[in-house]
Parts: sequence; C-alpha cells; structure tokens
Amino acid sequence: MAAYVIVGVALGWVGWSTLRPERPSPAAGTFRTYRVYFVRDAGTYLTLEPVRRSAPLSAADDEAVLGAALLALRDGPTGAERARGLSSAFPPDARVRALRVTGDEVAVDLSAAFAAGGGTALMQGRLFQLLYTLSDPATVTRVRVAIEGEPVRSFSGEGILLEQPWRRPAGGLPRW
Repeated sequence: MAAYVIVGVALGWVGWSTLRPERPSPAAGTFRTYRVYFVRDAGTYLTLEPVRRSAPLSAADDEAVLGAALLALRDGPTGAERARGLSSAFPPDARVRALRVTGDEVAVDLSAAFAAGGGTALMQGRLFQLLYTLSDPATVTRVRVAIEGEPVRSFSGEGILLEQPWRRPAGGLPRW
C-alpha cells in the first residue's frame, strides 16, 4: 500500500510540474505590488475597483508584473473580495498569447476566448478590466489589444469600438 502511495505522489508531482508554467526564481524577498481592477455592481451602474496584489517578481520586469496581473484577473477576486461584491468579467479560459512592454506602451495578444460571449455590460466590463489593469503602472500610457494576432478595432459581437492605442481617460474610473 505504501508503495502505491509513493508512486501516486511521484506521478502527481511529475504531472503537476510539467503542466505549470516555468517562472524564473526571484531573489529571496523580492516582491512587487501591483493593482488589478475587478467589477463592482453599484446598484444602478457598474464600475471598477482596484485591489492590490503582490508577487515575487523582479523589480525591473514590467512584463512579468503585468503578466501576473492578467493571471490575477483570470483567477478572479478572492473570497473576501467576492463577499465585498467584486467579480471578474475576464473569462477563465482566456490565454495571454503575447505581452510586450515597449517604452510607455503595452501590447497584449489574447486568445479568442477573451472575445467570446455576449452582453454589452459584460463585454464592457471585460475590456475595462483589461485596459485599466494594463495601464495601471505609472510608466504605461498606451495599450494595444489584439485577439489571435489581429488588432482589435471592434470588440466582440457587441461591436464595442476600441481606439488603438487606447489611452486611459482623465476623470476616474468608468461607469457603465
């Protein structure tokens, strides 16, 4: 019986270790704090609310920080955040195909799952979450979005127009 347990644990470790993405190991104690934006239902309208996350990342690697932020969007709010009324419109099966930071601009290429689904409020929330999360670092002023390698001009079946590059408007968080 003990042999089966050891073999099962070993096989489980091999399976888990081959499925998880490889991430470089940062120096011990190296963490970066970043913000992700979740959807809040304010009763008569929807808006975004930023929440802080931290991850063991190199202090100079903006792409790694933004990649971690997109994973946090995909994973959704914590239980405590859900209890406060936060949710995520980011689909759990969406993949980040590419993410590049060049100067003050971020370019992201997402899988088709990001644009799948419908409902104007849901799709606006999804797009706002992405754009505000990617433009949160002070060094980022422009965001370019592609789906399956194609620049997005009209997002999803809802036809939400997206200016490329997108710039965060002055005046606070969106309401829709």
